[in-house]
Amino acid sequence: MRKIAFLLPMLLLPLLVNAQKSPIDKLFDKYYGKDGFTTVLVTQDMFEVISNMESEEGELEGTLGKIKRVRVIAMDDDSEVKVEGVNFMEELKGADFDDYKELVVVKNSEQEILVLAKEDNGKLTELLVVVGGEDNVLVSIEGKFTMEDLEALSDLEGLDSLKDVL
Repeated sequence: MRKIAFLLPMLLLPLLVNAQKSPIDKLFDKYYGKDGFTTVLVTQDMFEVISNMESEEGELEGTLGKIKRVRVIAMDDDSEVKVEGVNFMEELKGADFDDYKELVVVKNSEQEILVLAKEDNGKLTELLVVVGGEDNVLVSIEGKFTMEDLEALSDLEGLDSLKDVL
C-alpha cells in the first residue's frame, strides 16, 4: 500500500506539470487549425536550416540560432468562414503578464495592439504581439535575443512584416 501511495503522485506529476499552460498557449491551442484562422509555427529546426542555407556571413547567421520558436495566429480577412465575436485582447484580459514589460500600447475605437517582452539577464526570452478588435493577431517569438537580433530577423523574406512591429 505504501508503494502505491508513493507511486501514484509520481505518475501524476507529469500530468500536473503539463496542465499549467500559459494563456498564450491556451489561445494557440484554441484556434489552431480552426476554420477562419491561419496558424503558423516555425521551429528552431527551421531556423537552423535557414542558417545553413544562408550564404553570407554576418549578423543574420548568429541571430537565427537565438530564436527557439515563432508562433503566429491570425483571423482570416477573406475566409469563406466568417468568425464573429472573437477578440484576442478580450480573451487575454485577466491573464498574468507580470513577467512581461509593456513596450507598446495602441488603442483606438476598432483596434487594440499590445507589444510585450519577457526579459532574463538583459536578453529577451519572448516578444509577444497581441492585436485585438477588428483584426486579431497573436505573434509569439521565443528564444534568447536582443531587439537588434529581431531587426536582423525581419530581413528574412516572409518575416519582413516584423519591421512594422519593431
